[in-house]
Amino acid sequence: MSADSKAVAAALATLIAHAPGATLTHDDGRDGGAHESITCEETAHVVSWPRGAFAEAQERVMESMSTHLSGHKYAKAAKAKADLRALAEYEPHIVRSKYVDNMVFCTITGTRVKATEEAVVRHASGKKFTLAHATALKDKLAPKVEKDPVVEAQELEALKAEQKQREEANKAAKEAREKARIEAKMKKREEKKRRRDEGGFDETMGCWVPPKSVIDSGDEDDDDNDSEDDDGSDDDGDDEDMGEDSGEDFDFDEDDASDEEDLIPTVVVPGSSKRAKLALAKKQ
Repeated sequence: MSADSKAVAAALATLIAHAPGATLTHDDGRDGGAHESITCEETAHVVSWPRGAFAEAQERVMESMSTHLSGHKYAKAAKAKADLRALAEYEPHIVRSKYVDNMVFCTITGTRVKATEEAVVRHASGKKFTLAHATALKDKLAPKVEKDPVVEAQELEALKAEQKQREEANKAAKEAREKARIEAKMKKREEKKRRRDEGGFDETMGCWVPPKSVIDSGDEDDDDNDSEDDDGSDDDGDDEDMGEDSGEDFDFDEDDASDEEDLIPTVVVPGSSKRAKLALAKKQ
């Protein structure tokens, strides 16, 4: 080993002692062999110098790498690396993400979780993970496979488009049902008005109903008859006297009375109550 190589090895040992856990590598063939370098694997930070001239560049290299290992970027990367090492005990249910840095993938729920022990413990203690884990054990389901985020985004967009289309179809169907209901209501109202004006069979009453004009005219006739009866009370008395005098000549047949009762309509229509009273009064 050359003196230059020994000096590089000693510098690496010093740097690692300054930052335990750091992964530093020496590359002596950088830029086609014209340069050498030391690389921090956690952050990909590189410090290089001309090949075979480490002695002249040692102070600059050591200062640059020491400053980097003391900085925020390396501390964050080192913590993430430590978290990933700590999360190894959760395998094979929790594995390192293939596509997203500083994230882990849950093969039970198929979701990504931040690569920290706190986040993983919270996820593994949740209701979603517990139910999915129980179902996987019961049905012997295969572990879920992580998908490329680009593919996931495309599938999500397609799902949203399908859901939007379904919602629009449901809205159109609802509007059509409401329109049909209103049209049926208006048709029923028009039919009711036509039957009132022209007459027709009423399904509710179960009989034929005369036009409104006929019913109104019948009510007016009833009122006229009532007034005439009030004015002709004396005439009724005379009729009764005549009936008593001619009782010997008038033969009243009960069969005829029953026949007349049979002729009374059994369907009650508007305006018929007064007619029935008048008919009963005349028979008596």
